[in-house]
Amino acid sequence: YLALMGHKVTVYEQQTKLGGMMRYGIPSYRFPREKLDAEIESILSLGIEVHTGVTVGKDISFAELRASSDAVVVATGTPKENALPIPNAECGLKAVEFLRKAALGQRPDVGRTVVIMGGGGVAFDCAFTARRLGAADVHVLCLEAEGAMRAPEEDLEQARREGVHVHNSCTMSGVRKDGDRVSGVDYFDVQECRFDEQGRLSLIPVPGGEHVLACDTVIFAVGMKTDLGFFEGEVPECTPRQWIVADAAQKTSLEGVFAA
Repeated sequence: YLALMGHKVTVYEQQTKLGGMMRYGIPSYRFPREKLDAEIESILSLGIEVHTGVTVGKDISFAELRASSDAVVVATGTPKENALPIPNAECGLKAVEFLRKAALGQRPDVGRTVVIMGGGGVAFDCAFTARRLGAADVHVLCLEAEGAMRAPEEDLEQARREGVHVHNSCTMSGVRKDGDRVSGVDYFDVQECRFDEQGRLSLIPVPGGEHVLACDTVIFAVGMKTDLGFFEGEVPECTPRQWIVADAAQKTSLEGVFAA
């Protein structure tokens, strides 16, 4: 859109190929790569300059970008994945990283039984991808009650067709290990949950609602967060959850810096 309005636009991209989440986070069976490539080619035909394989804050500083441009638009999304503060959480896979490896054709070995923590679209992308990687038994543990899930209805319908087990109103309390391998998860039923303004979660468990589920792989799809380390010295105003504050025109508190 900036190019259509007559601006000279340069894009800096950390990955070696353009497409962001559409390429590295969305499975190809949902959105064919040929369609994505055609959309990108259409955009680039407007004369946009692109630098791939460039990490801002490492290969070029944000200060350099500001000095060499009339304006900078930050469109980095939420690249960092949240984790659960539970025992052996480091043994679990992170959802978007798992999807990225699958998208790159690396075919992660997930074993027979997979447990996914999360109730959004990414959790179900992981569930369907695990199925296609050979998992016979896939379970989705979801904090939200049935009818209040963040995943679209089409995902829930596909889960029913593919035999994905959805466990509502529960959360994981620990990952079990047998030596270096995951052997299962502990989880419990939740009576009520709420988040405060800082994103902190408080839970009321169901008395006696503890469970154990044996599995080979655990995947965490518990949300994403920003990574604003590339700003270095001068950082724009942010919310308590580290989202960049922008006005109706997408301007931030830094002169000439906008946030999409």
